[in-house]
Amino acid sequence: MSGSPFVSNCVSVSIFPPHLDAISSTLDSHIRVWDLESGGGKAVMDINAGPVECWAVAVHPLFKSVPHVATTGQSGHVNIWNYVEGTKVQTLEAASSNKFSMSVDYSNDGSLIASGSMNGSVSVFDVASQKRVHSLEAHSMCVRAVCFSPDGKYFVSGSDDTQIHVYDVERGSAVSVLSGHGSWILSVRVSPNGKYIASGSSDRKLKIWSIQTGECVATLSGHTDAVWGVAWNNIGDRLASVGDDDNIIVYKSLEK
Repeated sequence: MSGSPFVSNCVSVSIFPPHLDAISSTLDSHIRVWDLESGGGKAVMDINAGPVECWAVAVHPLFKSVPHVATTGQSGHVNIWNYVEGTKVQTLEAASSNKFSMSVDYSNDGSLIASGSMNGSVSVFDVASQKRVHSLEAHSMCVRAVCFSPDGKYFVSGSDDTQIHVYDVERGSAVSVLSGHGSWILSVRVSPNGKYIASGSSDRKLKIWSIQTGECVATLSGHTDAVWGVAWNNIGDRLASVGDDDNIIVYKSLEK
């Protein structure tokens, strides 16, 4: 894309694999669907979500048959949108104390959604019933990152309190607390084989953790500024990170 296609700062992006389409959320409260194959990066849908109601965005994993995207914002609720029709499908209501949700993720089968809030709480919703199945006072500070494991057994949260929590999805109970970062946790993602968690932090480090033992198995120091995003490729032999230093670094994994 040449120049900036946004009229306000972009805060979240989600890609449609294996297609060259993307969804973005921006500070002007718009959800935009982009056709990346067009070269110029054409926006094919623009949804006004309302004031500060699309801070984070996640695409439904079965997007070919379920064209939905989940967003979070200042209300603390999770809104689900049909990005083809440009309409809101449903609202999953968080607890009254949960103000401003900063992160959101779908489980791999699309049945559950997790969100993390500014007050440190984490909520898990059943999409079909629209019920909140877990509401956890997880952290002492803002939860900027949440994700599910590929097998749906665990969900993970990362917070400004420098801790990463791993939870059992069925029970909603803590499995482990991972400590080692020196500042805010900005991103978390579980490897495709379900064995590892990658985390990025404002301490400029990328860490790899064993889900089974809770130990940090690697610390990568390639960035010179905060690490805002991490992502594994589909087979787990590559790990990418993006930082405030304007660099994207791709690492080769020793184990798939």
